[in-house]
Amino acid sequence: MATRSHIDTDTPLTQRLRDYVIVGAGPGGLQLAYFLHRAGLDYIVLESQQTGHFFSVFPRHRRLISNNKVHTGFTDRDKNLRWDWNSLLTDGLTQLFTDYTDDYFPHADVLVSYLRDFRDRFGLNVLEHAHVVSVDRDPGGTFGVRLADGRELRARRVIIATGHTVPHTPDVPGAELCEQYATLSTNPSDYVNQRVLIVGKGNSGMETAENLFPTAASVHCLSPHPVRLAWTTHHVSDIRAVYNNTLDSYQLKMQNTVLDGTLVRIEPLPGGGRRVFFKYSHAKGQAWDLVVDRVLLCCGFRFDFGIFGPGCRVDTCHEGRWPAMTSSWESASVPGLYFAGTLMQARDYKQSFSGFIHGFRYCIRLLSEILRERYHGWRRPGEPVGTSAAALTSMIIDRASNASSIFQLPALLADVYLLDEPDGQIVCHRDTTTHYALDYQPWAGRAMLVVTMEYGHLPPGSDPFNFPRDPEDGTTSQFIHPVLRLYTGGQLTDTYHVPEDLENEWDKPQYIKPALHAVTRMLTRATQPGQPAT
Repeated sequence: MATRSHIDTDTPLTQRLRDYVIVGAGPGGLQLAYFLHRAGLDYIVLESQQTGHFFSVFPRHRRLISNNKVHTGFTDRDKNLRWDWNSLLTDGLTQLFTDYTDDYFPHADVLVSYLRDFRDRFGLNVLEHAHVVSVDRDPGGTFGVRLADGRELRARRVIIATGHTVPHTPDVPGAELCEQYATLSTNPSDYVNQRVLIVGKGNSGMETAENLFPTAASVHCLSPHPVRLAWTTHHVSDIRAVYNNTLDSYQLKMQNTVLDGTLVRIEPLPGGGRRVFFKYSHAKGQAWDLVVDRVLLCCGFRFDFGIFGPGCRVDTCHEGRWPAMTSSWESASVPGLYFAGTLMQARDYKQSFSGFIHGFRYCIRLLSEILRERYHGWRRPGEPVGTSAAALTSMIIDRASNASSIFQLPALLADVYLLDEPDGQIVCHRDTTTHYALDYQPWAGRAMLVVTMEYGHLPPGSDPFNFPRDPEDGTTSQFIHPVLRLYTGGQLTDTYHVPEDLENEWDKPQYIKPALHAVTRMLTRATQPGQPAT
């Protein structure tokens, strides 16, 4: 058993009350541990196996689809995080994934090495081979975290950073005849001349299908809904272009199909084959069946709610698949229970990127600041901007053109500018979320300019590569662009979209001049109620 600690290593594991127990030593747990460690707070990370274990197994075919762009043409380390989707945040950005490989889509083993080096370099307090079997909360508010070996740790607060660990299995007769993504063979030679049905049309399903094209007789991919393409949705969890060969081969009738249909049942056939019954989604419910040799389940994973005891009755959301949480990522029903890492996306599911390293690293930084403020008397400092519309516009344009944080979490992470300070000074609070800013009690009713980066929303059926826009009207922009929203008295009172730019550089007169006009209008509305906004 490997124990790494920087806090009170002489105290037996179970004999004191800790401030924080983090469950899971993946990228989310390590990122939070880094920030708590840097602040000198009392924490321990519990990992059931070894640090970064998930990525030693998944994705099964070992190619990450998180970008690793080493050569960007820029030297600013923060700006380069716009295209580095695997690095964790540190002071000075001293531990970067881009130093490990030049591969644009790296091998997953490289990420495992990076995470373990990150743990060791910063001396993070990680206890490995500490499998958590239950988390409960007593009437006094103290948590008990029980391990498989019978030991129990006690904590004031618990942060779950395990991600989704339970493979999803469709609730249909014959599901036991299928093979799970987590354990199926990835050796194409095991599928020679076989007919294969893959249940699931996400990236794991497409990754599996492409691996089988050279050897399988045919590959069918089935799920109820049409594929969602990342180039249309601007969402990185949808089908990435690196896996579009499946779609291409279907449209050109290369013995592979992409089917929108609901699985009904699976029956065994003499000799080991399977007959799969389903109903088409777009053909008036037409019933159909396929005879295949194997059925592979690539249906994703679910959160393990089974670890929570009777004192931790966790509310759920999104049809029971996610823990419900507040804008500070605290359980909506269990005070002191928080979530970090990919679980944070319950707040912005399919809307932004907090389910991925390049998104949740910023959310976790904010979470660490929320914890310090709530429980340790720390106050998040604001940054004086100036008193003029010109100074405010300059900062907005600079952040839009250079910051990685708001760029990587579109429509979620925001820079909040308080406009109604008594001395007339404008104060910026960088990298909060729009949800938290509107819930944060000290800002209730304040005049706030909330600046996000956002993509447009294509009408259904539109071609993302052939869509008209007005270069002077940012509301027609489909690519990422800055959006300014003024809140006064808790209400949204003004909005301005800066038009998209080809290279995401907004320090040009064609953007600055109209943005300055909009900011001047908003400042007038915020500081001189009742005055006409020009």
